[in-house]
Amino acid sequence: MDVEAIRNPAPQPSTMRGFLGTYEHKLDAKGRLFVPRRVLESVADAEERAQFVLTLGLDGCLYLFTRRAFLEHFAQVRQAAFGQPEYRAVMRGLGACSSEQGLDAQGRILIPEDLRQQVGLGEDVVVVGAVDHVEIWDRAQWRQVAGPGAVRTYLDKAEHVLSARPDSGVES
Repeated sequence: MDVEAIRNPAPQPSTMRGFLGTYEHKLDAKGRLFVPRRVLESVADAEERAQFVLTLGLDGCLYLFTRRAFLEHFAQVRQAAFGQPEYRAVMRGLGACSSEQGLDAQGRILIPEDLRQQVGLGEDVVVVGAVDHVEIWDRAQWRQVAGPGAVRTYLDKAEHVLSARPDSGVES
């Protein structure tokens, strides 16, 4: 028996096609969000589509991953040295600020109140496809982030990031 494989299972490749688009929605009184149909259609596997992980995003939003994509995305973090305090802090925060949620029969997902409060999520939200995950923003905050200069900023950053090859020594 491979004990290491049990402790750190290798994530299976995701069947996700990629999350794209921007959708405006409202949370209901219980904090539930209708997951846009196109977002659900981006996940090919019905089993994977049934379970999602919500976690704090790095830019004032929430991230929504399929469970499998969440494990893939954070596999690198798991490989860090357990003896390092930074590693333990990241893992602790990741565990404490994440919530596994399933879809209800109407295609809604519950966004726990503590996560909504931590990012200031109000009733009006914007669901943004970010290729390997979905971002959930408060509508007012999204409008600030995606304001008039956002396209130019995106293009400038994309040019820098995409032109940096791993072996070039250029850091993004």
